[in-house]
Amino acid sequence: MRIALIATIALLYTAPWDNYLIAIGAWTYPPDAVIGAIGLVPIEEYCFFVLQPLATGLLFEVLRSGAIVRSGVRSASPAGVAAGVGLTIAGIAALASGFSEYLGLILVWAGPVVIVQWLYDGRLLAHTSGLHVGGLPIEEMTFFLLTNAMVLFGLVLLEAGGIRVTSRKGRQP
Repeated sequence: MRIALIATIALLYTAPWDNYLIAIGAWTYPPDAVIGAIGLVPIEEYCFFVLQPLATGLLFEVLRSGAIVRSGVRSASPAGVAAGVGLTIAGIAALASGFSEYLGLILVWAGPVVIVQWLYDGRLLAHTSGLHVGGLPIEEMTFFLLTNAMVLFGLVLLEAGGIRVTSRKGRQP
């Protein structure tokens, strides 16, 4: 029931926004490549609005380890709220600067939701998800993925820039 509620909220929140994106030309689709449209949005896109929360919700149910229990009273997280405000401000800045209308609209669309979620119970959201893969918390997997990506990106940038690191004696290590 919770997953269906989230899917319904996603559909109701996203459909008007997506119609607006298409109306202003932020994204388009070839009309001959879709079944049809409701308003300006392809039927397949409406299916995505519902199927993504269903798939993510089902994966969450399968991977989570036990019940999620609130410890104490609900409490907002200033850091989480600040992140949501930051997303919203970044979106407004992208729109105002002309940098990327589409990115700006995405951030302005997502920011308020993030703010409300972290205001409602940031304490519950601020620790770990409880999701594990092979006994490893998803947060640890994310950490290892990002740190390795940062190392690789740094090496690629140094290599492409022709930067050579030398020892004190002027030799390459």
